[in-house]
Amino acid sequence: MKPCNSSFVWVRWASALAAVGAVASFAPSAAALPLVGISGSARALYGIGVGDSQTVSVNAPNEGQVSTDWNPYTWGVGLRGGVTLAVLYLGASFDYFFSETTQLEGFEVSGGRYQLMGNLGFELPLPVLTLRPLLGLGYAHTQIDASPGLDSTKHEFVVAPAVEALVSLGLIDVSAELRYNFANTDSVVVGLGAGVSF
Repeated sequence: MKPCNSSFVWVRWASALAAVGAVASFAPSAAALPLVGISGSARALYGIGVGDSQTVSVNAPNEGQVSTDWNPYTWGVGLRGGVTLAVLYLGASFDYFFSETTQLEGFEVSGGRYQLMGNLGFELPLPVLTLRPLLGLGYAHTQIDASPGLDSTKHEFVVAPAVEALVSLGLIDVSAELRYNFANTDSVVVGLGAGVSF
């Protein structure tokens, strides 16, 4: 049986106490780190069609089928919510665009478009604001109404890279967003929003 080295035992006890002290002193600052955050916002949106616009055709009484370009975006509203895990952002958004209203050979063409997307991104905290690059993936539904006589719908997959800038005013956040929608009708979307985070 080997004799116990008392100096070695004391070194081990001192190391253990030092480790406990370090953990205890670090715990308050670790608890203060925003490892998990929850946020939500409402946004005012404006979309501008890029490239080929949505083409709408109607059968005019005296001229047969006539067509016009039609923007399914324009003004809109949106809701977004998500969680931040350290710097990783996971969220979902719902956007509704009121779409353009135009006249075509006596027909009034109008409609609306909504998009439902999941969003994945990360947050870059800067001294005054937080930048949040995002990638949205989801579904879009466009309703086209031509009075009288033509109603149709279009369903499509949307890929939407974006960047959002947020300024925190305590519990309230204000934000600005720039996004590009890759879809059958591509668009650039800008948005201004306000929300809460905790």
